[in-house]
Order: sequence, then C-alpha cells, then structure tokens
Amino acid sequence: MRMDFAASLKNTKLYFLSFMLLWFSGCLYMLFSGMPAGAFPLSGKWPFLVNVFMINFTFMGDAVFAVCLAVCLFFYYRWKKESLVVLGAFAFSETFIQVMKNIGAPQQFPHIYFEDGQTLFYHSPDAANIYAGSVSGHTATAFALATVLVQISKNARWQLPLLAGAILMGYSRMYLAGHLFADVLIAALPGTVSGLLSFYIVSGIVTVREKRKLYAKPLYPDQFPKHDIKQVPGQVAAV
Repeated sequence: MRMDFAASLKNTKLYFLSFMLLWFSGCLYMLFSGMPAGAFPLSGKWPFLVNVFMINFTFMGDAVFAVCLAVCLFFYYRWKKESLVVLGAFAFSETFIQVMKNIGAPQQFPHIYFEDGQTLFYHSPDAANIYAGSVSGHTATAFALATVLVQISKNARWQLPLLAGAILMGYSRMYLAGHLFADVLIAALPGTVSGLLSFYIVSGIVTVREKRKLYAKPLYPDQFPKHDIKQVPGQVAAV
C-alpha cells in the first residue's frame, strides 16, 4: 500500500476536524464547569450487559491488543508497513503517557505504570477512583490506533466510527477505573499526535527507499542483464 503523509491528511480532514472540535469543546467544559480537576459525574451503575461490554471493549486500549493488532497485520495480511505504523504509534503513545505519569508523581520517579484493564472498580469501594488524576494510558493508545487506522484505511466512512470508538474507550476508563474527565481529555492529544508521528516517520522512510530504488544505478557493468546473441551461420561471433 502506498503511504503518502500529505495526501493522507487531506483525505482524513473529517476525522481531525471533528477531533479538534470535540477536544476544544472538552477544554471549554473543563474551563467553565467549575468542577475540580475536570471531574465528570458518572452517577449510578449500568446494567449487567453494559458492564460486560465495557469490560471487554476497554481491552482495545490495552498494550496486548495493540501488539496483537500489529502482529496480525504483519503476518496475516502481509501489511508490513502498516504493522510498523501501528507498533510505532503504540510505542510513542506509551512513552508520552509514562513520562506524563512520572511528571505527575515525581516522588516515585522513575517508575513504569500499568493499569488494570478489565476491573470494574465500582464493585470495590476501596479501589474506586484509584486512577483519578492519572492520565489514561488506555485512552491514549485507543486514539493512537484510531488515528493510524484512519490514515491507512481507504474507506472514508470509517473516520467517524473510529473516532467514536476512541471516545467510547475514554468513557469506559472513566466508568471502570474512575479516571477523571481531564485524565481522558489530556490523554487523547498525545495519543493522536503519536499516531500522526508514527505514520509520518514510516511514510518518510518508505518514500526515501522508493526514491533510492528508482534512481539507483548499477555500480558494475556486469549488473546489466545479459541478452542472448544468436549467431548467424557463416559468421564469427564477436568477442
């Protein structure tokens, strides 16, 4: 699949314009809502089936899912460049989140943070809101993967559904892990930037390699293909 960063941005304007509109709207909500630390009220509990859906859906923001997606693209679909973009987006987003979490907790620096994915913390009052005030790594990974999938997909109809899926991931982290609205909103930005950065780097490498192949010249005459010379009867073949 041909990878063109500029053309990809042009074709995915709907995704990025919608993301920017929603992200700035979230910032305005935090600014004028008056809630401390961007807390977002999640009152009550959802039905059992919704809990099952949330617990399984939030796995799509997990590191295991991101790595498995890259492996699937590489070995099953044979999309080597696309799998590298997915893996790079996850690596960048995870690096950003780890740095941000360490900055938020300098007394434990350096420290690697991992979140419990499928735990419904509302069933345990002692564990509820233990991630409040900590940037959501699952949300960052979800937005990174959504950004990458939007860029490598040729179907424009997937732009808004992928964005909605990333937003739903953020909501699931607020419901399951007790993240604040600010934790999810902040994580969405480095996640999206990670997806763009990974696609830009890989597409640049691919472009350079394609140009090298196009303009490459053989160093030795022996590299030119040899053609069979048919000898005409009665003539001596030229040496």
